[in-house]
Amino acid sequence: MFWKRKENAESDKRKKIKNVALLDLTNYTPQALRNIKSISCVACVLVADGDDEYTEALSQIEFECVASTITVPHGKEIATVNGSARLTNETVKNDTIYMVNGFALIYDLSADRNISLIVNGTALVQKGSKVNILNTNGEVITEEFDFDKLKFVDNKLYIDANFVKECEVGTIAMADNKIYIDDSVTADMLREKEIRFISGNKIICRKELWGYVQNNAHIGNKIAESDEIKKESKKKRK
Repeated sequence: MFWKRKENAESDKRKKIKNVALLDLTNYTPQALRNIKSISCVACVLVADGDDEYTEALSQIEFECVASTITVPHGKEIATVNGSARLTNETVKNDTIYMVNGFALIYDLSADRNISLIVNGTALVQKGSKVNILNTNGEVITEEFDFDKLKFVDNKLYIDANFVKECEVGTIAMADNKIYIDDSVTADMLREKEIRFISGNKIICRKELWGYVQNNAHIGNKIAESDEIKKESKKKRK
């Protein structure tokens, strides 16, 4: 009885990993895996295509509420992208898995570029790009568009009548957090310029614009009506 209690106490010292969006175990040694007791509430776990010792150590971990497990083949690199990023021909490598935590634009990829994506957030992919989507916890938008007409900010985008006036027809207004549409903007103004919206979180505007926004937007969270518009407007004028 004494030895059993001691054994349980020692096993309890192993760490528990939980509430993580993306977990990369590909560089863990078998001994490091043995120090993990459980993995829970994780959207995606990456594991190596390892030898028998690695596989045996991995099998001893308790998995609970793990949405997906992806085995990474030998020779594949893994790159983590946090926040906002533009993945183009100049910034990506072949045979690489990009783990996106936030917002990513993928465009101008040549035919010989071959990448994979794991998205925890939002990814806007230019139609025709050679991209393999391994896992999504959020949204991947694939369509043809003109990046010269893209208005993109890393955090919050504030749109008023002057902003709309300067937009070209077919402009895409994009923010990885929130988009605020001021009361000076009308639905007719948005229709005239055929403006579309992509927001990683919320689009905040008065209710009269909800119909247009719902039909011309990708929204990570929801459309909301709030006094935050006035607060942001005051901050911008200061």
